[in-house]
Amino acid sequence: MGPVRLLLALLVLDSHHQVLPFATLSGHEAVQVFFVISGFYMALVLDPVQGRYPGAGSFWLSRALRLYPAYWLALGLSLAALLLLDVHALTTRTTWLGAMNSGAGPALATLWTAILGQEWLFGLGLAPGGGLVSTPLGEGNLWHLSPVIQAWSLSLELYFYLLAPWLVRRSSRTLWWIAGASLALRLAGGAAGLNAVLLKRFFPLELWLFVAGVLSWRLYARRYAPGAGRPGRAGRAWSTAWST
Repeated sequence: MGPVRLLLALLVLDSHHQVLPFATLSGHEAVQVFFVISGFYMALVLDPVQGRYPGAGSFWLSRALRLYPAYWLALGLSLAALLLLDVHALTTRTTWLGAMNSGAGPALATLWTAILGQEWLFGLGLAPGGGLVSTPLGEGNLWHLSPVIQAWSLSLELYFYLLAPWLVRRSSRTLWWIAGASLALRLAGGAAGLNAVLLKRFFPLELWLFVAGVLSWRLYARRYAPGAGRPGRAGRAWSTAWST
């Protein structure tokens, strides 16, 4: 899947800088494909037959070790560029320091360090007293201050990683219901006129994409990996091992 993910990353880059002379997927559509691929790959590595993890703890530790060191390095480099060179795509050093010295500073620092919850910055701004307040999407949203603006997608990935050991043990029928409910909520939110940017970044409304990846792995495994991809007898024994 490496070449596919590289192509998708280039499409995201092109959606922001328009370096290609022809139309491509939008940046968010490419990110959504990433979510489906993530669901497929996590279902593969957690498969009772072909998986590589003896328990949920080892899976979560592996994901954390793969994600956080690289992210913290990117965070440190981005902060260095902002604080030392005043280089940032959407804000200035003065504006950023003003926000960090406000009452919202500790909350922002926690979000940027832990990754989880960064998608909420698309709907939050600074209150007059220095706290956080809900705002419509615009120049006042705090995502403009994010040292690593793209990290909102990592937040959604982390939510999925937390659920993945449970999801892969569910029957396909249950997964279809989960995906259908998630998509229905997404469509209902759009019909109600809710903030379109937040709708694309609210994990319960994007869960259907990850679940679609899990189901895709099961369809693939049924043909190319006999015995894998099914939460049957092997899956029940595996689930028991995980619960001990």
